[in-house]
Amino acid sequence: MTINSLTSVNARSIINWDGKDWAMSCNFNGNDLSNIQIAGELCGGKCHETSGCTHFTWTNYNGGTCWMKTGTVSQSDAFPTDDPTMACGVMINQPQPPSTINWDGKDWAMSCDFNGNDLSNIQIAGELCGGQCHETSECTHFTWTNYNGGTCWMKTGPISQSHAFPTSDSTMVCGVMITESQPPSTEDSSDHKSSFEQRAFELTNEARKVGRFCGDVWYPAATELGWNNQLANAARDHAKDMLDQNYFDHVSKDGRQFWDREANAGYSKDCASAENIAGNSTPELTVDGWIKSPGHCVNIMNKDSKVIGIGQVTGGPYGSYWVQDFGRC
Repeated sequence: MTINSLTSVNARSIINWDGKDWAMSCNFNGNDLSNIQIAGELCGGKCHETSGCTHFTWTNYNGGTCWMKTGTVSQSDAFPTDDPTMACGVMINQPQPPSTINWDGKDWAMSCDFNGNDLSNIQIAGELCGGQCHETSECTHFTWTNYNGGTCWMKTGPISQSHAFPTSDSTMVCGVMITESQPPSTEDSSDHKSSFEQRAFELTNEARKVGRFCGDVWYPAATELGWNNQLANAARDHAKDMLDQNYFDHVSKDGRQFWDREANAGYSKDCASAENIAGNSTPELTVDGWIKSPGHCVNIMNKDSKVIGIGQVTGGPYGSYWVQDFGRC
């Protein structure tokens, strides 16, 4: 079975705060603290009552979910969405984070976090999180929060202490594995691709070498795309999420669009270009299906795109879930 879908960046309106501390059709990236199924009008109050909650997003997921978030933010950190039912807001007088992280010569510190690149999580005590990361294949760094009574968020990818950022939550812990490798000097290393992802990457660039009709519009040959690990991480996360939660959509169950997921993985939202998704068993069938679909073909042949990341996970009714994320920078 084959299934395809695509999306690209559309013009988004500004957020109308209208002098309030909440607004409609908006969201905040990441930093989730906890969530609860309640009515939208109760979300701000629930955040106010929840220790560490500094801002929130409400979506109609599961009949209405309040996503409480932590960390210092302002209204300017919110971004507009095209969902008129979504709401977001900030708490006034939120605590300020420390200006620096005190590592004190150790490989872990308090009141800090790392963006994205989640590998897995487990409910354990904070003092066990570093050891759990050490025992987990591919875990290079971690964050521990008091979510769900205490959660160790294991993360993967080249990292250093300089990538951590301070938070206002005095119970939060972050750390790095001292045996981790240093970040590569380039984003196009094939070491970060599976064999299926590598083949889809090659086929996509082969397709760009030849001018073609996408529907009724002719697109000339385009330059080769570079590989971007941040886009690949965002693509893999979305492919796995679709498999794990049994859905097929560009919008995540928590309301995030592809540019939100890319930003969570460390890629600039301003550089986001487009996304293709598909359900198919092989790289050849997947890329061929995209090329034969006018909208997907346009995304592949877009001359403004400079880099790409591809994610593939095996399983589900289609054989595999595939995601292509394109970037302009």
